[in-house]
Amino acid sequence: FFTVFLFVIATTLLSGPGLLRAATLPDDYLTAKAAILVDAHTGAILYEKNADLPLPPASTTKVMTAIVAIEQEPLNARLKVTKNATQVAPCKISVRPGEQWKLNDLLRCLLLNSANDAGVVIAEGSAGSVQNFALLMNRKAHALGATHTHFANPHGLDQANHYSTARDMTLIFKHAVQIPVIR
Repeated sequence: FFTVFLFVIATTLLSGPGLLRAATLPDDYLTAKAAILVDAHTGAILYEKNADLPLPPASTTKVMTAIVAIEQEPLNARLKVTKNATQVAPCKISVRPGEQWKLNDLLRCLLLNSANDAGVVIAEGSAGSVQNFALLMNRKAHALGATHTHFANPHGLDQANHYSTARDMTLIFKHAVQIPVIR
């Protein structure tokens, strides 16, 4: 509320024709293909630009990977590294086949280092395969109301049929911040 109040005051005080235009047309300055700004307390949409445009979610995918992993396994679960997990690039933590990693450590590597190989270890270790894990990710996304999202992998590397929208990602992130380990 306070931010909106300050915006209204600033717009009123700076009501010259050029300044008002700059203050009310963020599209003139925003280069993103899609965006959404939602009030965290009320859920009110304050701004949106192509919020329902399907785009590759890249590494924001890892937030859904963390959500699903935490629902599947306890944080102290030990997940075994497969050869497949060692072959994903980039952003590796250099896992080796046969190693066992605690889920909690893998989540830190996934979310803080953007480690793609950690994502594959999590997927294979908690669901048996990347494909099975992607099914769980899609079920969770739809349960959260993110119905314009489809995940194909746990790391976010470009792949056919791997997309989300700015609006759907807000639903996923809203859920994620409710989980203490992710927050």
